Amino acid sequence: MSSENPFYCRRWPMEGYPICVRAQSWVGNSFEKHLLRSARLLEINKAKVIDSMVTSGIRPKDVYSYLSNEAGGVENIGFTRRDCYNFVNKQKMMMIEVGDGQSLLNNFKIRASEDPLFFYTIQVDQENRMTNFFWRDSRSRIDYDYFGDVVVFDTTYRTNKYNLICAPFVGINHHRQTIMFGCAFLLDEKADSFVWLFKSFLESMGNKAPKTIMTDQTHAISKAIEQVFPDTSHRLCLWHISKNATSHLGSLNSNAEFHALFYKCMYGCESEIEFERTWKKMITDHKLQDHSWLNSLHKCRDKWSTAFSIDVFSSQIKSSQRAEVTNNVLQGLSIATTSLTKFFIEFEKLVARWRSSEGEKDFQCMHGSVTRAIKNCAILVHASEAYTHEIYKCFEKEFLDGIALTWKQVSSEGTICTFEVEVVGNDNSRIRK
Repeated sequence: MSSENPFYCRRWPMEGYPICVRAQSWVGNSFEKHLLRSARLLEINKAKVIDSMVTSGIRPKDVYSYLSNEAGGVENIGFTRRDCYNFVNKQKMMMIEVGDGQSLLNNFKIRASEDPLFFYTIQVDQENRMTNFFWRDSRSRIDYDYFGDVVVFDTTYRTNKYNLICAPFVGINHHRQTIMFGCAFLLDEKADSFVWLFKSFLESMGNKAPKTIMTDQTHAISKAIEQVFPDTSHRLCLWHISKNATSHLGSLNSNAEFHALFYKCMYGCESEIEFERTWKKMITDHKLQDHSWLNSLHKCRDKWSTAFSIDVFSSQIKSSQRAEVTNNVLQGLSIATTSLTKFFIEFEKLVARWRSSEGEKDFQCMHGSVTRAIKNCAILVHASEAYTHEIYKCFEKEFLDGIALTWKQVSSEGTICTFEVEVVGNDNSRIRK
């Protein structure tokens, strides 16, 4: 196409990076000029930077933020956030080999022939290219029926070859071991992709939604959960928040006083009043009134502080260590050249090892005994016979903590009674209703 045309495309020497050049004139508000197609150009050097950073595992939104800061603002970067996302997605689609996607589909079909309850679904784009994948086997469905009240959904891991999002749904079993409910490969982090995935997950589980779902702090995920799981309690993974704090708080991470207040807000406040008091002290003492990340965190405080989750069932997954464990394990499944099919095969081996470990724990519980802190306590004897060893330990701790408490009623109003509770030998007391 002639370069005299006001709209023409030029392809740079590196295969697969189309660069559009537009030379149209513009008249209008200067604050909006950078948003017009005629003013947007994804230059070769910036395309290379985007491709390099995304290939290294950096999220597109963080890449765009970095480039806009380098340019002195979004109005100077020369392209929009959406242009950046579209470029990254186009590169991913070009990279996903047709044979690899078809091979993964064939493996799904083979598994479905071997396992009648094996569930898989694939989303395609307008050009009939495979973009998103979800699967779970029959054992995952059974595990979900028993242990699916709490689900941890993790999107922090990327497959190396295509930089697709690997998004597992995990939980914990009766031995407090990590179990797999299903997994997905996603092309992007758009709300529509998560809506498709959550609907697929819900369908695969007989339309039984979890009581609680724990995720990273992502607007697109929150939006999808509100749409697909409206009655599910959405909690943010404290592990992810702790991890994000490292990059957002800078030198404050090494400030002992700030660290104590911040983590008290996360784990140590027993009421909303105590949380707000602690948060205000943290912000005021360290002059953080204009800290954008902390302000955004405060807006969704009901989703992450334990002060707001007293009545939310969480299986004691407060720090979301399941996400950390799963992510660390998944990192070891892939190298730079691993195909989707190879990843799927290794993933199945990983889950098989988890289930073998569960079988060993089952055997130990059936043929072994647990040591009780109080040998002849009838309640503990019964609990040790009814629970697995790990769950018994949790029960025993709660039981022993309970008998170390003294209480007295301080007031009553209708059906609500207020008690003052304290630990024997400890002067600190707590008010409970």
